[in-house]
Amino acid sequence: MVRFERSQFRTQAAKLLDQQLWCWGRDILHPKGNLLLDLGMCRYRDANHQKDGTMYSASTNEGNIVWLWGFGIMCCSPQGDGVFLQRSRFEPKRLRHRPPRPVHYWHDLPLIQKTATRTETNQMQAMLKQLFLWISQYEHWIAETQGVSYRQSTIEAAPKKYQVPGAKLAWQWSQLAKKLHRLNTSDLPAHGVWATAIQTVASPTPAPAVRYHQLIHKGTFRR
Repeated sequence: MVRFERSQFRTQAAKLLDQQLWCWGRDILHPKGNLLLDLGMCRYRDANHQKDGTMYSASTNEGNIVWLWGFGIMCCSPQGDGVFLQRSRFEPKRLRHRPPRPVHYWHDLPLIQKTATRTETNQMQAMLKQLFLWISQYEHWIAETQGVSYRQSTIEAAPKKYQVPGAKLAWQWSQLAKKLHRLNTSDLPAHGVWATAIQTVASPTPAPAVRYHQLIHKGTFRR
């Protein structure tokens, strides 16, 4: 696990992730169909029918993979290393390797429990920055395809009161990415597989790269 010293940042990130996961859950139940699937994500159901166990994945044109569940989110690089965030907390955990098959319970993830070195912490922070930017772009896509009023309605339907309005979700994630960058130490690499913001989403199966703007009229996350 990587420890971040600024408690205010940790609290803000944990609350925002909880709100985002609620919003994704509502996007799955969209009246016109699952929005995550429309975007090009793949769905893997849990054989035991656990509500939070259904997994969605997105493959980016850089070869990075985002895995999403009701209990958290994970991002992996082409080399197999990655970072996992559990819902309602900001305690980033490193992956030993990318799981060879879909996982439906967070305790089945090959997580590394030992304290990270400075270099490993820098790598984790770089991954998290790109993950936050990917979420920000997702919210831009929602605003363009469904309208800001749709996102606000999903937030207002929550059983708890969330603080970030729908119109500011994308902006809030991009701001967290900037704050996270300022938390980095001086030897954070400026370039590499995580240096470029995720611009496109492609099918996990081999297919020609699709530009992000070509996907904004699609959309889905299956029930």
